[in-house]
Formats: sequence, structure tokens, C-alpha cells
Amino acid sequence: MTTTILIIIATCIVSFLGFKNYAIFDQLKHFPSIEHQDKSYYRWLTGGFLHGDEMHLFVNMYVFYMFGTYVEYFIKSSSYAQFGSIIFLVLYLLIIAMANIPTYFKYKNSTFFSSVGASGGVTGLVFIYILLNPWEMLYLFLQFLSQQYCLECFTCGIRVGLLIKTGITLIIMAIFLEH
Repeated sequence: MTTTILIIIATCIVSFLGFKNYAIFDQLKHFPSIEHQDKSYYRWLTGGFLHGDEMHLFVNMYVFYMFGTYVEYFIKSSSYAQFGSIIFLVLYLLIIAMANIPTYFKYKNSTFFSSVGASGGVTGLVFIYILLNPWEMLYLFLQFLSQQYCLECFTCGIRVGLLIKTGITLIIMAIFLEH
């Protein structure tokens, strides 16, 4: 079983637990003012495993599967193949956390803002895919976003994906230059 599938299973389990139990949902969502108050920075990650409803979960996991599978395969086919699953997992978790950092700083004094979803992490993987395949035809459907934080997570995911892809490229170049 691939790491992508395992992440999808874990995300679905956490999301369905959150759908059934609001206390779990409330404890795990990204809530900058609470994080600032009690230093619960774990929410930068756990918020990426919760979703607002089934459609939100389905769309994120569908896009994650489509692009995560490719990025995971790319990592596993590199010279670090034996660590591919771990690298992919750490990459995904890092993108989720980094996508939540800007909203933390913007809303840490606002008790009215919280967010959930894997959109930042998924968008980061989409942009890693685009950077790996810049000439590949890519068909996307976009839903108009009614809430500002969705757009913020999306743009943060783009930035993180670009940053991480640049780091991967530099590592690959350093290995190539060694040989």
C-alpha cells in the first residue's frame, strides 16, 4: 500500500471522527487565537486532516490521490528510493504546516477565524507536479471560493510547493555534481 493511500485513509478516519464528534473537531482544527494562547501548534498539522463536510473531503482526497501518487512515485524513483515513503510523508506534513503558518500570524488575535482541510498541502503537491512536468496538459476545475481563508491556504500551498521543489532540485543537482 502506498503512502498516498495511507494518508487518505488516515485523513478520512480523522475527518469522519470530526463529523461525528464536535469536541474532536474543535480540538484538532487550525484555530490561530487558541494556538497563540495555549501554544497548541500541533493544530497546524491536525487541521489538515479535518474537513468541513464530505464533499470537501472527497475533492481534497481525489486531487491528493491524483497528484500525490505521482509525486510519491517520483521521490521513490530517485536516488533516495529506500526512504521514499518517509520523505513523501514528511514533505506532505511539512507543506500542511507551512501553509497554515501565514494564517496563524494573520489571525492569532482574532477569535473569529478557524480553518480545516488539506487544501494547502494538496495545492503544494499540485505545484510540485507542475514544476516536475511544466509542459504537461493539466485540466483543473475551480469552484469560486466564498471564504477568504480558503484562498489564503491555496496561495500558501503554492508558495510552499515552489519552495520545496526548489530545495529538491538543489539536492539533486548537488548529488549530480558529486558524481
